[in-house]
Amino acid sequence: MIQRRISGLWLCIILSLFLAVFANIKAVQANQLQPLTLYNTRDLILEVVATLVSNKELTDVNVNMPLIQGQPLYCQEILGIDALPPVNIQNAGNDTWYAEVHLDQLAAGDYQRFYINMRIRNSRPVYRIDPEACLPADSSALSAYLLPEEGIESDHPAIINCAYQVVGDVKNPYEMSRLLFSYVNSHMKYDLSSGERRGALHALNSGRGTCQDYADLYVALCRAVGIPARLIYGFRYNTEEHGDLALRRNVSDKHHVWTEIFLESYQWVPVEPTYSYILNGRKTISFDYYGTYPAHDLHIATGYENPPLTWNYKYAGTKPQVHFSVNETLRLQ
Repeated sequence: MIQRRISGLWLCIILSLFLAVFANIKAVQANQLQPLTLYNTRDLILEVVATLVSNKELTDVNVNMPLIQGQPLYCQEILGIDALPPVNIQNAGNDTWYAEVHLDQLAAGDYQRFYINMRIRNSRPVYRIDPEACLPADSSALSAYLLPEEGIESDHPAIINCAYQVVGDVKNPYEMSRLLFSYVNSHMKYDLSSGERRGALHALNSGRGTCQDYADLYVALCRAVGIPARLIYGFRYNTEEHGDLALRRNVSDKHHVWTEIFLESYQWVPVEPTYSYILNGRKTISFDYYGTYPAHDLHIATGYENPPLTWNYKYAGTKPQVHFSVNETLRLQ
């Protein structure tokens, strides 16, 4: 009898050790960076042609054109940027690029064109996320992506109340972010007539807007419940609707805004809250836009900020009429 009790005791000890080791392995796995898979890698050329024209003579003309303001390094890299004179390409570090132009003189009625080619390697990321690996993020290291800012009123009571009503008792960041993703897409209706950016609070109250409004609202809701989130700017090109990129395609009207959220073990994960998926005649939530995009839906990033193009010049007499236009095309290299 004593021998059986001793054997049973040893069995309990061994089982306890096994469970402890297993739990430790799971904890280690949860804190390790999980790999992602890249598909549909393409080398692209984004061609920018800018035109400056004035009805009066200008002198000491200076143009500053933001090109790239950071990159989602998990799925895209800048292979190089080329330009013809008088354009001067400036690399400010951290994948931040500008085009600068100086003209001593621009005669009345003349125009000056600037040519820039950006070579980009773009891939479609696919994250397969284990919810158990998504621990709460280190808020001290990511505080900038948890704070309110212009257009992202994550500290407004209406935003906070909405976010917590959506997530309820859920605490896992992955599960919360998916609930908020579903809410934004079902709550919002795409409306190009909404005009300029009006922010997350307006999007929440109106339920209408463009990609900027969808993205502002999603980022604000995520930040309100403690999930680091940020906007990402660039182009969105649908090859099924607009044709493949073997030919040069105009993308001047394809500017887009989407989002990224930070999940521990995965770091920055893309989330596209602006889409329309119709199933059996009804708007339906599709997680094909969470952690990835469909193969035909290219997202080409130009950065995490969207600073305006600026220029200045000198003139004599009455104020001139100055026009600056930009045409952008995209093609396979």
